[in-house]
Amino acid sequence: MFDVQFARSLFPAFSEGAASEWAFFENAGGSYVPASVIERLADYYRHSKVQPYGPAPMQKAAGEAMDAGRRALADLLGVAVERLTIGPSTTQNLNTLAQACAPLLAAGDEIIVSEQDHEANIGCWERLCQRQHAVLRTWPVDAASGELDLADLDSLLSKRTRIVAVTHSSNIVGSINPLARIAERVHAAGALLVADGVSFAPHHWPDVDATGADVYCFSLYKTFATHLGAMVCKPEVLERIAPQCHWFNAARPWSRLDAAGPDHASIAALTGLAEYFDALYAHHFGEPDDKSLAERAQAVADEARRHEAMQCAPLLDFLSRKRLRLLGRDHMGGREANLSLIPLAGTAAALAEGLATRRIATRNGHFYAARLLKAVGVEDLQDGVLRISFAHYNTAREVARLIEALDALLPDQ
Repeated sequence: MFDVQFARSLFPAFSEGAASEWAFFENAGGSYVPASVIERLADYYRHSKVQPYGPAPMQKAAGEAMDAGRRALADLLGVAVERLTIGPSTTQNLNTLAQACAPLLAAGDEIIVSEQDHEANIGCWERLCQRQHAVLRTWPVDAASGELDLADLDSLLSKRTRIVAVTHSSNIVGSINPLARIAERVHAAGALLVADGVSFAPHHWPDVDATGADVYCFSLYKTFATHLGAMVCKPEVLERIAPQCHWFNAARPWSRLDAAGPDHASIAALTGLAEYFDALYAHHFGEPDDKSLAERAQAVADEARRHEAMQCAPLLDFLSRKRLRLLGRDHMGGREANLSLIPLAGTAAALAEGLATRRIATRNGHFYAARLLKAVGVEDLQDGVLRISFAHYNTAREVARLIEALDALLPDQ
């Protein structure tokens, strides 16, 4: 069983300051950070905040710390470091990727985007189609459930399809999409699959190669690390795209999609993320044996996911008795502990504010999935939905507080 109190002990936020008094359920917007990451970040700023890779000792130390951070993340994902691009955010990484894919797209070619996606994985492809005189096709969601149907994708794929962009799990609906099955269809059509794993990775920790995606993106600041985005590309993709870096860096695969100078300290701090996973692994399973860092991370994530599901289940049961619309599934099968509610009386904003007065942090809005909300009939996009998103450090006591507060704020059916 996952030891949530041990996990919380690794986060300074839960023992210091205001965060220790709040039940935090806005984790899909950004997670708290463990001490191991904070310490690595602070150490870099204290001792190595210079231009890295020079001959002086502090310059060498800075470069070595950055290299260690890159290797740590690559090892956590079980991929070669050459496949890994670390950028400012997933939105920026996808924008850069879309520009780099221009040579793959001729006039009349097609890109398919999912109506379920965050705007980051739609807008960049829409703009690319406009520039290249290509055709943007939309994989629609079901208006009632917000779910995607593979049959609808089959009807869109054609010999002109070049790229399919889809989320691994929706940041609103919470449903997990079958990426491996999607990849089979996309590759059979001769196209590339670009997967947005931002909402998936905090709950599962991705096995990137198992998804079949040609490009897989997620946000490190939502997976307990610094404010960065990670993008893993198949080598053949990196060879085909137009480099977005300085021309003299294009020979380095990990630089080809690096359109900005890297955040040195934040990359160096990623070593602390590996240390966090290893601390959880050692506590739950004992000292590592012959398992790789990626396997250890997967084992920890499996335990954490079961904990999240166990905490979220009573909330789902409670919500079934209230006057509201829950987007997505009403059970934990095939979904994340990430719930979006539409109150049938009052507004989502009022509900978020009411919870905040009780020291429970949530948020309302469209969460950059405005097209999805429009598709499922949400008229006021600014009010949007109330989103309640879990992380593995949420406790049963916090859930009980949340249920008690919602019971006071929401009418019964």
